[in-house]
Amino acid sequence: MVAGLTLAAFLLRLLWLWQTPEPTGTDGYYYVVQIADWSAGQGLHMPDSSWVLRVLGALGWVMDPIAAHKVGGALLAALCVPAGWWAGERVHPGGGLVVALLAACSPSLTHLAGDFAKNLGMVAPLLLWLGGLLSPSKSWKGWVLPIVGAILAAWAHRLGAAMVVLSLGGAVLARMNRVLILGGLGALAAFAGLSQMAPGLLHLQDLDRLKGAFDLSLHFPQPWPLVALRQTNPVELAEWSLAWAGLLAVAAMGRKTWPLLPPLAVVLLLPWDLTELDMGYRLALISPALVWPLAAKIGRGSLWGVLFLPLALLGFAPKEHPPYPHYRRQIERLPEQPTLLIAHQGFNFLYDYETGAEAMAWAPEPELDPSEIGRIAVGFEPDDFPDPRSVTALDPNTVYVNEATWMRLLEQADPELRARMQSPQNPSQVRPASLRRGR
Repeated sequence: MVAGLTLAAFLLRLLWLWQTPEPTGTDGYYYVVQIADWSAGQGLHMPDSSWVLRVLGALGWVMDPIAAHKVGGALLAALCVPAGWWAGERVHPGGGLVVALLAACSPSLTHLAGDFAKNLGMVAPLLLWLGGLLSPSKSWKGWVLPIVGAILAAWAHRLGAAMVVLSLGGAVLARMNRVLILGGLGALAAFAGLSQMAPGLLHLQDLDRLKGAFDLSLHFPQPWPLVALRQTNPVELAEWSLAWAGLLAVAAMGRKTWPLLPPLAVVLLLPWDLTELDMGYRLALISPALVWPLAAKIGRGSLWGVLFLPLALLGFAPKEHPPYPHYRRQIERLPEQPTLLIAHQGFNFLYDYETGAEAMAWAPEPELDPSEIGRIAVGFEPDDFPDPRSVTALDPNTVYVNEATWMRLLEQADPELRARMQSPQNPSQVRPASLRRGR
């Protein structure tokens, strides 16, 4: 029964993602570049410790990188079905099918499959971990699968590590068990040691990424303001809103559910900046999984629930990716291949994939030679520069310019021109230390 539901969830999402020949999501070519390089034995294009990228790369051994991205996303989402079933059975025997159906029908999981595969990789193991915390085993054997889940969730993505730590903190508060406290402290110490060496793991330096992540003005809480930021299907918005029901259930059900309290509080009660597709948005996407295990208490569920599988297709449009054919024409018009190209998100990894050269959606570090760096400048014409002949028009409103020329223009820019030069499509911030660590 669960195997059949898992297969159905996999095939349905895979067919949905296959609507476009391009990789899905804004960062689709990030994954494609990583898959292509790793499967070719060159290592990852951008060093990262996440096991998710290795799984996707392994799929690249038997299929092209774009297909591997889509198959891998659908597979990671499908794995949440048996993981949800296990967590549900652990919390309330007989209730596993309810959780499995929620995962199979989830539009948020489809969204993650198409847009954020690394974030998706944390969900299935996190369900195993939460199931273990909500219904603690009295024998060490019963802890094996939850602990493996915690390791995989923390190893998949920084947010996974944060959710594991937060839920462990809730479990400690609920039980104040000496073994649990010592085991948690030991695990944190070991992970902290690994994160010093391995890129991509949660680290204290990642606190820098929270700068500007909050909005202290008066606004509606998570997730409702996201509707104004990006067109959102009402079904997916309703799924995100389940986190509030989960928070109320935790408050009513008492200490046994306290492992869910810190994660839900962080997702819902912190004043995240919801005017950008950043931390608050990703937290909204993973929030349904935090409360699914509690749904096991509803009852046994019914196989008639498979009629709701098409709900999984609501909330993510695979064809809504960057205009890659347009970007390819711009790449063909570049007058040279610089040592490094500065380009906006969506363009940068397509350039990496098409040319094998380096591009990034960040301003270059000060120690780099700007004369060897090129830049894609959006919202500019050659006549905007003191020497138009040194600038190449790629399209109306888009030019290629040497970084040294760009910096000279920035130095003498008035406030209006500076605002144009520092628009979101013209990278102006240097990569934070958390992204450079270990790379």
